Amino acid sequence: METINLTENELLVFTPKRERLLSRPVFEGLALIGLLTWGVLVSPQVSKRSSLEDQAEVSDSSQNIQKKFKKSPAYFARIQQAKELMGNTYSSSLVSRTEKVHRLNSFVHRIVRRKLKGQWKRQADRVARQILLESRKYGFDPLFLMAVIQNESSFKPTVVGPVGEIGLMQLRPSTGKWMAQKISLPWRGKSTLRDPVMNIRLGAAFLHYLRKRFDHHGRLYLAAYNMGARNVKQALRRNIWPKIYPSRVMRHYLDFYSKLDPKQS
Repeated sequence: METINLTENELLVFTPKRERLLSRPVFEGLALIGLLTWGVLVSPQVSKRSSLEDQAEVSDSSQNIQKKFKKSPAYFARIQQAKELMGNTYSSSLVSRTEKVHRLNSFVHRIVRRKLKGQWKRQADRVARQILLESRKYGFDPLFLMAVIQNESSFKPTVVGPVGEIGLMQLRPSTGKWMAQKISLPWRGKSTLRDPVMNIRLGAAFLHYLRKRFDHHGRLYLAAYNMGARNVKQALRRNIWPKIYPSRVMRHYLDFYSKLDPKQS
């Protein structure tokens, strides 16, 4: 073993492959500029390799984060509501085969543009955006809201129902006014419901209210949207489960899913 004598102004620094004899001032200078780590002075080759490894780690980390967050909260809300609507039939349903579809934005915009007619077609993007916004806000599947709209009005914003229901989601003025007050939206009478965006905002809020009231039971909150919460509870007390209206909405819901490409991402 070779003996090395050091003067008081010299330091022996060990690197992974070799030893270097440095003067103390040089050693201290290197330390100050961050080239000394854990008492080991890394050679240029090792430093270059470490830099590449660090870059690879950052890249891998970014990819993992992207994979982790690729499925947004809106995606999980959509699947959750689909399961609550489909019940035990979900796993074998058409809906379950679209679980790999993470974003529905373009599909919703395409369907709304196709459904709105005449002068309303110019507002298609505005209507589609509101459907997506309300779905994210309340944890709805946007295709569910579209199914309700299709069943209620066939996407005709000016249609008026037999008992005075107005607009895309066929809300009565009394219900619209109550919901507007409840969620702090401006109410300007029946004209509020003729605005398709306001109609969707109020209709989605009302569905959210009913969904909570009936403990997320799909058939019941759908029936309540049509016949009123009090009537649904009276029917249940007589051991009658309303199913006609929910079945109609679900047919539209499944029809929309039949048009959705499972490979879409």
